[in-house]
Amino acid sequence: MSATRLGRSQHADASGAGGDNRHTIPRQTPVFRPGGTGTVGVMTHVSPHRRVVVADNDPAVVELLVTDLRAEGHDVVAAASGGEEALEVCARTQPDVLVVDYRMPPGPNGIETAASVIEACPDTSVVLYTNYRAADIRIRAKALGVAVLTKGNLRSLRRAVAAARPVRLEPTRPA
Repeated sequence: MSATRLGRSQHADASGAGGDNRHTIPRQTPVFRPGGTGTVGVMTHVSPHRRVVVADNDPAVVELLVTDLRAEGHDVVAAASGGEEALEVCARTQPDVLVVDYRMPPGPNGIETAASVIEACPDTSVVLYTNYRAADIRIRAKALGVAVLTKGNLRSLRRAVAAARPVRLEPTRPA
């Protein structure tokens, strides 16, 4: 199954060309050294709305998550039905957040998918949204920096997606 493009925002590439990129252009503010001795960098303020990819092998779950995240104002740029497809979509769209289930046969599970996405797209945060509660899953997810949420808890998912990409400090380059 190929990736499903969703919504009015059709991002043609990682730069967002070809789509509505109003949520991808950060506002920047200079950050000054204590005592006023010059700037040390630029603080990038990222919109509270995120570009999201949803990956789950259950179409009903995908539909629910897409509807809910859009209602929260997020831009769901694609949906995938498996781990390999999720990696391909993330590499192409460079989302802020990947929401992924743990078990999506056949192919890689959610932890394996998360590891691959984190390697290929280091700016993408990953949320493992699953019914599986085994301690080893949580330990492996924590080691990757992946949030683990119980499937069905939409309030927690909303909070995790909204908080997934914090404000970053980007160093300035000398002139």
